[in-house]
Amino acid sequence: MECILYGVGTPYVYEVYESLQRLGWQIKGLVANLQGAQRPEDLGEVVDKSALPAAWTQLPVVLPLLTPGYRKQLEQETRALGFSRFPAVVDPTAVVAGTSTVADGVYINASATVGAQCRLARFALINRSASVGHHVVVKEYASLGPGCVICGSCEIGRGAFVGAGAVVIRDVPAHCCVVGNPAEIIKQQIKGYHDVSV
Repeated sequence: MECILYGVGTPYVYEVYESLQRLGWQIKGLVANLQGAQRPEDLGEVVDKSALPAAWTQLPVVLPLLTPGYRKQLEQETRALGFSRFPAVVDPTAVVAGTSTVADGVYINASATVGAQCRLARFALINRSASVGHHVVVKEYASLGPGCVICGSCEIGRGAFVGAGAVVIRDVPAHCCVVGNPAEIIKQQIKGYHDVSV
């Protein structure tokens, strides 16, 4: 499949790029949407948003961002430019149960495991080596950090961010930050990851 990587001013673009390479997808172009942000020229030619070829908007677009609020902003930005296809990207080293559903824009990184009967909503992100138990619902734009463990029958809310290595054994309330093993609330009434909310 041929696709566009949009919003490449983050180091996380390298993770997504590697997954796309393992899948055998062809990256038609990389698009920088922010002035002064990182430009991963070693991955290919980077085009500024202002010079985006119109034909590229007909291709599937992948948004290589970790932060839930920023992924939502990029989705809105790319839709405004005419993009309409947001494929799910599942690294071939990940294991996803055949009874689970994976929505548009989801990214599942290398060595992640998703159990039976899970539902991953639009633009959810499951990071490297995360383990998601059976019957888990991960709502829109939520991010699971590397190596975190989510027990069965949990619900991860819209725009939630579960930190690296956290072991979540029960539902997490809205606007809270949880860390640790088992995960405990360390902050409440937060606006979102890096104060950017969905």
